[in-house]
This record gives sequence, structure tokens and C-alpha cells, in this order.
Amino acid sequence: MKSLLRNKDRRGSGITLIEVLAAATMFAALVGALYSVFYGALRLREDSYLAFGPYLAGGAVVKGAVIARGSNIRICGRGILDGSDYEWRKGPHPVTIGIYGSNVTVSGITIRGSSHWTIVPRGSRHVTIRNVKLCNSRVQNDDGVNPCNSQDVLITDCFIRSDDDCVALKGLDFSGANSNVEGIVVEDSILWCDRARIFLLGHESRAAFMRNVVFRNLDIIHFSMTAFLLEPGEEMRLEDVRIEDIRVHGEGQRELVRLRPVVNQYMRKKVPGFVHDVHFKNIRLEGQRGEYLVELVGADESHGVRDVTFENVTILGEKLGRDSKRLRIGPHVQGARFPAAGERAKSGGDEPRSEKRVSSGERSTINSGKPNSRTTSSMARDRPKRSSAGCCQSPQEITSRSRRPISLRNSSTAFILI
Repeated sequence: MKSLLRNKDRRGSGITLIEVLAAATMFAALVGALYSVFYGALRLREDSYLAFGPYLAGGAVVKGAVIARGSNIRICGRGILDGSDYEWRKGPHPVTIGIYGSNVTVSGITIRGSSHWTIVPRGSRHVTIRNVKLCNSRVQNDDGVNPCNSQDVLITDCFIRSDDDCVALKGLDFSGANSNVEGIVVEDSILWCDRARIFLLGHESRAAFMRNVVFRNLDIIHFSMTAFLLEPGEEMRLEDVRIEDIRVHGEGQRELVRLRPVVNQYMRKKVPGFVHDVHFKNIRLEGQRGEYLVELVGADESHGVRDVTFENVTILGEKLGRDSKRLRIGPHVQGARFPAAGERAKSGGDEPRSEKRVSSGERSTINSGKPNSRTTSSMARDRPKRSSAGCCQSPQEITSRSRRPISLRNSSTAFILI
């Protein structure tokens, strides 16, 4: 087994040794195959690839964390990123995969036993998380994927099991040029939460907007607390959310959906937020008997819930309607709709709902009043084009061992291979 670090100069001028900061490598022979273990944090910078054993017989295991800082970074392969050796919140980095940049892809790997939040794009754009198997529930606060103040994030074809929230959208600060959380798509995935929520939107709400969000074609096989919890605060506007084609296995849980502006312990500005334009469509819950409540509650006249549509939502075979015993509509709620089959849902009470979705790039232009040379598709589901470069390149190889994290810069490729 070799730890292979590959670094190719962007201009093609040859191979250069980059700073290698990794932990010790252990080797063992298992039935003629080699099993590799890395310890520590791997730091990736501009134009980097980290491949977890694309040709492994037994798999590569990295015990630690990965920090991707910069642009055009790929983390891919069939190996395992393992945090199970670390106590709760005592890993080598505050999160298992920290993403701080643009055009970053995480693909194919398995993650297990995170010691805290798992995959966290923070202040990032154009992030793809594809075919990742996330097997947690070892400790509390092990959220699956938490896009924080990030835009254009695609989570697709994944399995996520966590003790805490599977996917949580958060606004942590206003430090970036665009602090919004927008253009988030979660699709074609299986979600399993042992203790908390499947989706949490807004408990940390330090962003002007959380919007243009799509959850579609998902199987929820277990949850404990409210599956869909939308609770913005700090005057953040949570809007333009579409949740569709979701299949839920129920085990008698009390609550399925809650939309409510709140003030909580995570918020610095103790003021509620806003909920506007949320559309549930083709949601089906089957399983054991239970209450499975759907709750809409505004905070006050200025911080309410508006324009929420439930289209073809069925719970234990019963279609959710205005007279449903499962529905709880509190004060400061306007425009709750339950369109019949074939009836077109309307937004704002008068005009038909527009199918056009403004991208995060277009919204930035609108909000700032400044031109933006780059706009993404008007639909959240239409992703920007990404590099077609694969993770299994073949530059020359250099071998390195160290007890510090690996740092890659300038057109670098890192592989963990046999």
C-alpha cells in the first residue's frame, strides 16, 4: 500500500512536491489484499482531487477529516472516511468534511462515525454531493449535510443516516459577499434520522434569505422529531421552497410538518423570521397509526406564514385537506391552500404560481442592484455545468508520510491508493 500524492502544475510544467500534512499510515496484509489507514486531516486547495481508493481490493480508510478550501476540488472514490476514533466534538477539524470554496464535488465515498457535523459547505457555491453513503448515529450533533450561507448545492443519489438532522440549512454569519442560503436541491436519496429531524431550515438564521430550495424524490425510512421543520428567526425570509414526490415510513410519530417563525437559543437577534411560498406536492406517508400533525403558526402580525400549498398529500391513505383532523392552523397564517386533483395551485391568492425560479446569481443582482456577469439557470433543478474531469487521473506519483494534514495547492491531485 502506498499513500500517493500527485501534484501537476497548472501549466503542465511538471510534477512538484507539495506540502504534505497527513497522519501516520498503517499497513496490514489481509488475505492477499492490503488495507490502508490514514489518520489526521487532509487539506485540499485550488484545483485538487482526493480519491479514496478507486482500485482497492479491501478499501482505503481515512480516520480523520478533510478540509477543502479553494475552487475546483474533487473528493471521490470508493473508500471510507472514518471519524469513529474521535470523541464527540474532538475530531481533527470541527466537521468531517469542511468545504470553503466553489466548484467542489464529493462523490462515491462512504463516511461513518462522524464526531460532529459531517459535510458542511460554508460560504461556498456550486457544490455537488453525489452517491455518498453516510453512516452515522454514533454521537449527538452528527448532522448529515449542513449547507451554511452557501448557494447552488446539489445533494443527489445519497444515503444519509444520522442521529441529529439529516439535512440542515443554516445561516451562521453575514461575512460573505452573499450570505444567503439558496439554490439548494436534495433529490433521489434515502434519509434516516434516529433522534431529530429529516430537514431543518432556519434555527440558525443569520442570512437575509433562505430560498429557492427543492426536496424531491426522496424516501424517508425513519425519523423521530418533526420530519419537515421550517423555523426561521432573526428576520430571515424563508421562501420559495418546493417539497415533492416524498415517500415517508411512519412509526407513530406525533408531528410530520411544522412551519413557524421562532426565536430560539441559537439566534443572536431575538426576532422571528418569515415563511412564504412553500409547496408540498405528492407526499405519501404509510406505516403505523399516529397523529402525524401538520402545523402552521405565525409569530405575530409582522412575522407570519403565507402562501403554503398542500397538493396531493396523503397520510395513512387520507388526503390532507382544510378539514383534516391532522391539520393545525394557528394565528397569523394566510393563504393555506389544498387544491383538488387537476386544480392548478395559486400563489398570492390571485395569479397562477409562476414556474420560473430565479437563481442565486440572478437574486444577488436583484438584491444588490449591481450587474452580475454570471447567472445560473432559472430553475433550481437545472444545475450549472461542472468539470467533466474524473477522479481517476494518472499523473506521476510521489509518496509522502507525515503526522500533519495534507495541504494541496495549484492543480493538485491526491489519491489514497494501493
